[in-house]
Amino acid sequence: TTSPEMLRQKYDEAMARVRSTIEDPNAPPFETSVSAGNKQQLLAAAVRWDDATAIVAGTTPPKDIAADHKRLLDAMTELGNWNRKMAKAAPNVSQVKALFRQAQASDASRAFGEASGSRRRKGVRTEWHLKLCKVFMPLAFCTRRAACSSGRMASDAASSHEVRCGSGD
Repeated sequence: TTSPEMLRQKYDEAMARVRSTIEDPNAPPFETSVSAGNKQQLLAAAVRWDDATAIVAGTTPPKDIAADHKRLLDAMTELGNWNRKMAKAAPNVSQVKALFRQAQASDASRAFGEASGSRRRKGVRTEWHLKLCKVFMPLAFCTRRAACSSGRMASDAASSHEVRCGSGD
């Protein structure tokens, strides 16, 4: 039998693998690939996302976050569908950007942020999620990114940002 502490540690390690799977230090930021409608880059990002989703699917969460983990997995699966739609639409930049905006407004995007924020509040390390907000698909998960990064976020926007992004920064 695995202790709750050991299960939490294994879960945190798996989530760190998720981050390293999604990140490619040699790839441009996701929004750059979207803006350019670069099919090859969008396909590569979709494959990395699907690989990360498979890690989440194969990870047993601690009992106290099982529901959040399921919501996260469902959201990642749906966001993966959006990624593949964008890659398929490339090199048509206007169509890729339209799909990107739809992904931003999707229930999956909102669920991703909410599940990640809930997990963070329950003590799960979420550095990988914050990195996703800023690196891989920043606008899909955090519509307040510019305000977050600059520190100019209005106080009334902070609470809605935390729900979308799962972070207060």
